Amino acid sequence: TGGAINDYIRQKSIVNSFSDNFFKSLINYEQFTTRHSPILISFLSIFEKIGADDSIIRLIYLHLCLLLPIFFFKCLKIKFEKIDKIIFIILISLIFISPTFRSLTIWPDSRILGLTFFTIGIYYFLKFEKERKLIFALNNIFFVALSSYISPNFCLFSLLFFFKFAIYFKFSKNIFLII
Repeated sequence: TGGAINDYIRQKSIVNSFSDNFFKSLINYEQFTTRHSPILISFLSIFEKIGADDSIIRLIYLHLCLLLPIFFFKCLKIKFEKIDKIIFIILISLIFISPTFRSLTIWPDSRILGLTFFTIGIYYFLKFEKERKLIFALNNIFFVALSSYISPNFCLFSLLFFFKFAIYFKFSKNIFLII
């Protein structure tokens, strides 16, 4: 789309600042005037600190984001058990045509990584709805929280999931674990 590379280049200076002096940069984060979460910036600064080549950083990020279509497929498989899996594969292949997906997976951005972790959270929620196991609820909370820290766009969904868990677990010890 053209905007991802410019955003990444601008973000790169913030990553370098975090790499040089993490605590000073974190404390003064609002001065950077970026819409990206400091979590992603911190993650990228670790690679910068160890001297990883920019291509390696982008390759690792690309592979993290490739979890999105995999978990989207798994979600569809759980939600629509009777539909032919070939239809899911065709549907998921459309993700790779999206210029936004392609550009935001090559040029690290908080939105696509947040969406990836959010999709993993949805997968665990669907598993919870099917099997009613606490571990799936806890995994959902972990991945939705992670997606919210990376891209705050997803934080409101945690209320929906909590509401569903509260209805199921009521006032048991499990609801206190979830809280």
